[in-house]
Amino acid sequence: MNQLGQYLPRSSILHRCDPRIKMAALLCLSLLILRLNHLGLGLVFFLVGGMAVLGRITWRELLNAARPMRFLFLVLFLVYLLFTPGTPLLHILGDKWHISREGLSMGILMVGRFWLLVLAAAILTMTTSVTEISFGLQRLLAPLKVVGISSYNIATMVSLAVRFLPTLQMELNQVREAQAARGADLRSASARLGAIRHTAIPLIMNVIRRSEELIEAMEARGYRPGPRTYLFEPSLTKGDYAALGLLLLLLGAVWVGRGFILT
Repeated sequence: MNQLGQYLPRSSILHRCDPRIKMAALLCLSLLILRLNHLGLGLVFFLVGGMAVLGRITWRELLNAARPMRFLFLVLFLVYLLFTPGTPLLHILGDKWHISREGLSMGILMVGRFWLLVLAAAILTMTTSVTEISFGLQRLLAPLKVVGISSYNIATMVSLAVRFLPTLQMELNQVREAQAARGADLRSASARLGAIRHTAIPLIMNVIRRSEELIEAMEARGYRPGPRTYLFEPSLTKGDYAALGLLLLLLGAVWVGRGFILT
């Protein structure tokens, strides 16, 4: 099963694109998604689908990457559905509680926004290696050195965090498998919720152990904070400039049609 943060080494247009272009596009797309209305969500959904096709990523792989967030999405949807005042659509427990039209609309809108954000981030991590992400961040944040912030250290921290996402999922799966081997019944949602307190402690301990092993490995290899060098220095190609031009064209189209797709 594909996980959020997992890189898929394939030959595609997105894989060959410069990481700086992809990260700038993700930033612009994320800011756009947070302002979309229902019509805009539908349009961006097809845009994300087209990006997945360009990256040779199947829908199964993309949806599996967002699967760990499904419980959070469900809770978010229920919060908006049940606690947003407005025109009643369905009464619950007589007239004490009701589901409003506005709550349903806001629930779909907010869950759709966050779901698209996760899918867009998954496409970036699936088509960009951790080394490329580190390089792109370091280059994009280089102007921060004028205020005393090291872009190298930020890039290192982000790359380590991205590497830890699959590790965290693997540790969680191992803890659940160990509990199931000892007779725990985790097939129902209620049983999994009840087992959270028994899962959290061993998961935190395993993550701390992994972090200590990482620190020891970095110290053994002589890591020191500060400027880094790269074996290969990526440079912008004609395809990257074409992608940048397409991004600017898309932003212009959004600006023209902002009254129809933005809230």
